[in-house]
Order: sequence, then C-alpha cells, then structure tokens
Amino acid sequence: MPVRQQFLVYQSNGKHHWKFVANTGEIVAVSPEGYNSETDCLDAIEALQDQAPQAAIVDRLFDPTPLAVVR
Repeated sequence: MPVRQQFLVYQSNGKHHWKFVANTGEIVAVSPEGYNSETDCLDAIEALQDQAPQAAIVDRLFDPTPLAVVR
C-alpha cells in the first residue's frame, strides 16, 4: 500500500527538522536548517504549503542566471 504524501517532523541535535515524503515513500525534500522550536518548524512547513502552488519552475539548463539568496 502506498504511503500518503506527508511532512515528517523530527528532532536531531536539539533542533527540529522536517522531511517531505512522496506517496512512493521516497524523501523528496528536507528542511534546509534546524529550527529552535517545533512551532518554528511547523510555521516553515505551513509557509511552504501556502507558497508552493504559486512557485515558478525554472529550468536551470536554459536559464543559467544565478539565483539570488534571500534571507
């Protein structure tokens, strides 16, 4: 039976992290950082869920422009 798509929240080295698991069971994304609290981690997941539907798909092979780092 396939696994349902899900975010897994876990703790490692005192920080909270997330993993996104596809319905194949494969981990396809991980948090880029550890969060100090579970609330911060869950907020990051919620922001990703809210913003992902509007995210552009950029083919780096045809657009070699460097990406800007926003912090």
